[in-house]
Amino acid sequence: MIGASMLFTALLYSTGGSNAQPARLTVVVFNRAQVPEDVLRLAKAYTLRIFARSGIEVKWLDVDGHDSIHEASDLRVVAINRGGTYKDVHVLGATVKPAGVWAFYDRIEKFVADATCIERMQRYPVEARAQVLAAVIAHELGHSFELPHAGEGLMRPKWMSRDFGKLDFELPAFTSNEAAQLRTQLSLAVSSR
Repeated sequence: MIGASMLFTALLYSTGGSNAQPARLTVVVFNRAQVPEDVLRLAKAYTLRIFARSGIEVKWLDVDGHDSIHEASDLRVVAINRGGTYKDVHVLGATVKPAGVWAFYDRIEKFVADATCIERMQRYPVEARAQVLAAVIAHELGHSFELPHAGEGLMRPKWMSRDFGKLDFELPAFTSNEAAQLRTQLSLAVSSR
C-alpha cells in the first residue's frame, strides 16, 4: 500500500560551541508503515549505535502521525513505505534530494525472508529486519549528507544477504573517512542556519 509509510525527519541542531562534543542529529519518527514495535525498537537502537560509532549523537523522537513538521533549512525526511512502483525491486532505499530519504520496508522484509542460506537471519527474523532497516536508514541518511557509494562498509551500493550473515549481527559501519565527512556536513548544515 503506497499510503502506508513511516516518516523520519532529521533535524540538525548545534552543539553550542567549539567544544569537542559529538555532532548531533535529531530524527523525528512517524511510523505509518506499521513496522512492528519490536522491529522498530531494535532498528532505533541499531541506528543510534551506527551513528555513535561515527562520533554522531542521534536523538530519536517518536511522534504521533497527526503532529506537524515545521520546515527548516536542515530538514531531512525519511519515508519508510512500500516499494510500490519504484523501478528496481532490489533497491531497499533511495535518497530524494534535497528533501529526504526513502526506505522500502516491504523489500526489507523480503530481503530477510529470501536469505534462506543465512541461518541466523531465518532464526532471528526480528533482529535481521531491524538490522537491515537500520542499515538502510543510515545508508540513505549518509547520501542525504553527500556521501557517495563506496566499495566497502555501509555505503556500498548493493547488499547481499551474505553481507549481513558475515556480520553475525554486528552492525555495518561508516568508514572513518565517511564518519569525518558526516561530522563535517552536520557542522556545515548547523552553521548555515
